[in-house]
Amino acid sequence: MFLNDGIQYFIQSDYGQARFSFEKAYTMYKELTPQNKLGEADSLFYLAQIALQESNFESVKDYLERAHEIYKQNQSAQGIVRCFFTLGEIDSRFSNYERALERYNEALPLYRLIKDQQGEANCLESIGSTYITLNQFPQAEEALKKAIPLYEQTGDVKGKATSLFDLSRIALYSGKHEEVEIHLPPAQALFNQIGDMQGRANCSMLLGDYALSQARHLEAEELYNQALPIYYRIHDLIGIGNCNRGLGDVA
Repeated sequence: MFLNDGIQYFIQSDYGQARFSFEKAYTMYKELTPQNKLGEADSLFYLAQIALQESNFESVKDYLERAHEIYKQNQSAQGIVRCFFTLGEIDSRFSNYERALERYNEALPLYRLIKDQQGEANCLESIGSTYITLNQFPQAEEALKKAIPLYEQTGDVKGKATSLFDLSRIALYSGKHEEVEIHLPPAQALFNQIGDMQGRANCSMLLGDYALSQARHLEAEELYNQALPIYYRIHDLIGIGNCNRGLGDVA
C-alpha cells in the first residue's frame, strides 16, 4: 500500500509525501515482512529517485548502493539495470553527458533483453533529453519518438508527457515554432491530468521562453512567475535557476 501510494505521489512530483510513503514502505518490508527483500529494495530505489530530483547526491548514492546490493543478492535483473540506469542520470546531473549516454546505451539492450518496456522507454527518453542538452536535435528527436509508443503501451502518462515536452523543447530551440504548438499543449494536458506539479511548472517555463523569443515580455514574465513558486515547493533547484534566469532576461 505505502509503496503504491509513494509512486502516485512521485508521479505528481509531491516529493515530501512520496518520501513519507516510501520510508513507511521500507520500514514495513524490513521489519514486518523481511522475506520480501525486493519490496525493501524498491523502496530504497524510489527514495534514491526523490533524492536525485532534489539534487541530494550523497543520499542518492547511499540509497542506490543499498538497493543494488539487495537486487544483486536476489538476482533481480530488472532492479540491477534500473540502478545502472540511474547512474547515468547522476552523470547527467553532473554534466558528464557523454558518460551518461554510454550508461544509457549500455542499459538499453539490457532492458530489451528482459522485455522491460517501461525501462526501455525511460532509457530512450533520457537519451533524447541528453542529446537536447548537447544540441544534437536529430538524435534527440529519434529517441523521443521511439519512447512515446512504448509509454502508450505501458500506460505511462507522465513518460509520454515528458517526451512530448522534450519534443517541444527541440522545436523551440530549432526555431520551429509551429511544432511547439503541436507538441506542448498535449504535454500540458497530460501533466494536468495526472496532477504533475513539476510537469506543469516546466510547461509554464517553456511557454515563457517561447513568449520571450517573440518579444512578448509581459506574458513571459507572468509565465515564469507561475512556474517559480511550484519549483520552490518541490525543491527543484534547476527549475528555480532557470526561472530566475528567464525573469532576469525580461527585466
